[in-house]
Amino acid sequence: MYGPAGVEKSAIAKSCAEKTVAQHKLSMSFFFFCTQYVDNFFTTITHQLTMEIDEYRKALDLKIQHNPTLLSKGLDAQFCEFIIKPFLELIGQNVGV
Repeated sequence: MYGPAGVEKSAIAKSCAEKTVAQHKLSMSFFFFCTQYVDNFFTTITHQLTMEIDEYRKALDLKIQHNPTLLSKGLDAQFCEFIIKPFLELIGQNVGV
């Protein structure tokens, strides 16, 4: 969604996200205020996931303790290390997520 400042784009997006969360029990959302925040996308999603899924939080805590530089890696590495690998590990352990 795009348009000039003050036409309530953020309010519309927030309302849509809230309705989706209520209807589908989703636990997170993310809005890009401007492109400078794109770098925080996966760390923000990861934070929200850790607040919702204990097993994921534990797996990620260990991962970051072993390699704290993951927090400053690029988006492709963060996607792999923060989203793909932890969930594959949990699936391999038969943890329901």
